[in-house]
Amino acid sequence: MSEEEPYVIPAAVMNVEEFERRMHAGEMLMILDDLVLDVSEFYKVHPGGKFVIEHTIGTDIAKFFYGGYSLEDNMLSTPAFGFRHSNYARMIANDIAIARFDCS
Repeated sequence: MSEEEPYVIPAAVMNVEEFERRMHAGEMLMILDDLVLDVSEFYKVHPGGKFVIEHTIGTDIAKFFYGGYSLEDNMLSTPAFGFRHSNYARMIANDIAIARFDCS
């Protein structure tokens, strides 16, 4: 088993106000742990489809990324569980990370 690809933390920092302002201006941003991801191009090629990205814009996607939750079939008596993303997905996250999120 290979080690997980470490996240590369961008030098830029984005606070809550800037995140919300940029979202209001139409940017397609989401948060993964403390990374701000710009998914404006990636959502078109996301292997799970555009739906997943479009419905999580502006949110922290950690619960989806690490496989703890799924958008689909959660109204069933036995909830569906998500897909734990690969090291390749972590590399993509590194490529589309634009800032470190500062929620303080």
